[in-house]
Amino acid sequence: MSTTAEASSGFAPLSPDYLRDPTPTLKRLQRESPVFHYAPLDCWVVTRYKDLTEALKDVDRFSSRATGFIRPPADLAPLVPDLSVEEIIITIDPPDHSRHRNAMAQGFLAAVIMRMGDVVRAHANQLIDGFAHRGRIDVMAEYAVPLTMNTIVEILGVPPERKPDYRQWSEDFFFLLTPRVLGAANDTELRVVPPEELHARWSRLAEANRFLSDYVDLRQREPGDDVISAMLLAHEADGTPSIGRSAVIRHLISLIGAGHDTTANTIAHLVQNFSDWPDQRDLIIADPSLTANAVEEGLRMRGSVPGNFRVTTVDVEMSGVTIPKNSLVYLLSAAGGHDDEVFPQSERFDVRRVNASRHLAFGFGRHSCIGNGLARLQARIAIQELYRRLPTLRVVPGFQRHYLPLMTVTGLQGLDVEWSN
Repeated sequence: MSTTAEASSGFAPLSPDYLRDPTPTLKRLQRESPVFHYAPLDCWVVTRYKDLTEALKDVDRFSSRATGFIRPPADLAPLVPDLSVEEIIITIDPPDHSRHRNAMAQGFLAAVIMRMGDVVRAHANQLIDGFAHRGRIDVMAEYAVPLTMNTIVEILGVPPERKPDYRQWSEDFFFLLTPRVLGAANDTELRVVPPEELHARWSRLAEANRFLSDYVDLRQREPGDDVISAMLLAHEADGTPSIGRSAVIRHLISLIGAGHDTTANTIAHLVQNFSDWPDQRDLIIADPSLTANAVEEGLRMRGSVPGNFRVTTVDVEMSGVTIPKNSLVYLLSAAGGHDDEVFPQSERFDVRRVNASRHLAFGFGRHSCIGNGLARLQARIAIQELYRRLPTLRVVPGFQRHYLPLMTVTGLQGLDVEWSN
């Protein structure tokens, strides 16, 4: 039994080449080094489907307290009292996690999500009406993002006039998250951000903290039929609030970001898949009922959450490698979708793949994405309407995708597409 395993060279999760196409690296790692130590972050990386599902569901041995914020500059720290607290839904363990998740869940009930179908479809067609005559757009900026932003604003009940700010604030929020064993004696930053950029991002989040705080106070005074009010009104059996006001503010910006950006990435990458595999595009155009499974296949090919960080509470053995107690672990969920033992010929995009929904794009176990039903609904409708209206749509030949250098969310910066009118 090994206590260390250094990966062969080539794992560079923030490099442009890897971000554009991680699949070859993921498959090589599964063959050669399914569990290995990644020295630049002093963390262990897990790549095989079986190990990933075991770790994701084992909240006792794999704690979620493994992600924090790159700290705000001293002059801005007093202005971000809520958004700089390292207690967000992805960094807490049971029983706290269960209490917070249950408070949020009322806004994502199946009945609520299904009511959004007509809203999503109408907005999708409104957007397509605006660009159908042009023949070329950035489908991320002009379709996927505004569509998903409109939906999450509707679900959350936040003022729609701040949509551009919500997008920037959520990008800043997730950009500043960094792998770190919370509460460890050594809390040195593992990522370095230039001081000017750090100040700019935290300055914007100071404005976000003020705005969201004021809005949560308004909902506290005047509750409505929305997720924010549901979180504020949730109480325990003894009558105490399930979660505090400060946590509601943090969950709000997390939901805004996760609710629009991750789904927008899913939609855009599906467009890339259909451009790469036009025979599969033709299948969903001929039979739109295949679109739901096509969404699952797209999530398997490339989910919007490539990995999650955990910290071990005991020594853990996986694939013959011992991961020591108190180690930072990167669960490379994206690799799970390319494990040939579960998904044969995983590099092929197949809208009829019978087990596509076994992907790990929404997590697994207690930490599975609370909004996965809404994400699936939006992606399905977005793709159906886009190819119903513009069946020849494809990615512009030679277009080079660019991504934000992130390990826990996918940050596609644009996708140029064209079609014949």
